[in-house]
Amino acid sequence: MKMNNLQISDENLVLDIKQGNKGAFAELYEKYKKVLFTFFYNYSKDVSHSEDMVQMTFEKVLKYLPNYSGKGSFKSWLFSIARNLHIDYYRKNNKMKITDLEAVKPINASVDPQKDTIQDQRMRMLEKAINSLDPDKKELLVLTKLKGLKYKDVADIYDVNEGTIKVRVCRIMKELKSVTMQYASSQQ
Repeated sequence: MKMNNLQISDENLVLDIKQGNKGAFAELYEKYKKVLFTFFYNYSKDVSHSEDMVQMTFEKVLKYLPNYSGKGSFKSWLFSIARNLHIDYYRKNNKMKITDLEAVKPINASVDPQKDTIQDQRMRMLEKAINSLDPDKKELLVLTKLKGLKYKDVADIYDVNEGTIKVRVCRIMKELKSVTMQYASSQQ
């Protein structure tokens, strides 16, 4: 079945893969490799590590695809695998602090801060505020706001109802706004 963009739906690709069509797996990989890379890179800021995590995610997909029931969207199932790999990696390597504020570097460190545009200052302030959030809160923001997953898909990943995710994201956004305003007032 063809979709609007002449792309085969995830569900049809999964069926094709289960029937032994290796080309369908390649198509699924191409469809999600960049999204997964960005997901991992948002945490590690390490290209090589992010690429490795994408590969490991698809290895798990191949391994567990026969068990995929089709309950919920494929995308939410895929991100569940990616999220679990991410958590396991950091637990195994004792790197529970996913990103440090010190790891965030200004876009151009040689530029005088007074010459920065207001937009650049706001972006750095927002980035600093996001990095100050707990890793779980940051992950919810990444999934819902940066990756654009639907609340229902994120609820499937966390195994909670959709309303719970909406409330959590709303609270995180309020906290983010408050932290951003604090940073803004401290710069005046």
